[in-house]
Amino acid sequence: MSIPTPDYYQLLYVLPDAPTEVIGAAFRALVGLTKDATDPMALTNLYEAFGVLSDSSRRRQYDAERAHWLAVAEAEAAEAAAMEAAAMEAVAIDALTEAAAGVAAVAGVTVAESDATLSVAPASEPERPVRQTPLGMPAIGSRTPAQGMPAVPPMRHSPLTPSRGMAAIPPLTPSPLTPSRGMPPIYRATPMPPAPCRMCGTVFTPTAIPNARCVRCKAPITPPRRPEGPGHGDGRRSMARVAKSDWAVLTLPGRPERVDVKLRDLSLEGIGLTCAVAFPPGTIARVVWRGFDAVVSILACRSNGTIHDLSARILASAVEAQGGFVQTIR
Repeated sequence: MSIPTPDYYQLLYVLPDAPTEVIGAAFRALVGLTKDATDPMALTNLYEAFGVLSDSSRRRQYDAERAHWLAVAEAEAAEAAAMEAAAMEAVAIDALTEAAAGVAAVAGVTVAESDATLSVAPASEPERPVRQTPLGMPAIGSRTPAQGMPAVPPMRHSPLTPSRGMAAIPPLTPSPLTPSRGMPPIYRATPMPPAPCRMCGTVFTPTAIPNARCVRCKAPITPPRRPEGPGHGDGRRSMARVAKSDWAVLTLPGRPERVDVKLRDLSLEGIGLTCAVAFPPGTIARVVWRGFDAVVSILACRSNGTIHDLSARILASAVEAQGGFVQTIR
């Protein structure tokens, strides 16, 4: 149930406790906006609302009737919600009853229903007869030992303890996941502590899955795969570089500006850039070039007039298209 007449307070865009001055100001503003309206009832409703709310006695009577209408509407809404909840509960009980009956039919149990409580009682298992051998001994698989013989205790799995004079048996350790020839690499899900995205700060769980991206800014979050063994101690890249001469786009965290940069060289762990803007070492940036997307950290900036050569370390990368420089440096 709703208010049978237009809600005068909503019609004038004022609160129910608004003073008369506010109601008058709202009425004059709305009349000026409604003079050219095509609906003739709009102006009539405004004058009717102002006439009721500007008169203190008529306004008190209207407030009492409005409160009654709102209470009735709230009670009807609560009753409808209760009926809907009861109907949903009945549907859920019927579904559970059918599911329990289906499980009982498959498992061979009986379902007893009492006071809306389902109890499942397992069907009685027939007693297995003891098969005798010609010598009077129970056959293999029988549960009862032969007469005059002690009961055989169940076998328990003892730990692997070496005998005297024998070397200790090392515990079984899972072998690393090594793919066969021609098979794609298998990535092991190694648990790592959560870390913030270097571009937007969104916290995520680091992963070794290729091409993983931040759920908020879509920046890559997968660290590049680095070669095993010792690298250079002076921060230089230990992987082969591939000379490049192509344009890419560089952006900074939280800033919409895009800087055009030119690639000098590229590897899976580092990148060389040339641009007209100088960036101090330690700057975090995102570089996008064709199907290659990387979050980098500026290591060095060498300036030559208005041209600046940047050397950056790749912190995370995503390669959409396999090919090009990836196949070259592999």
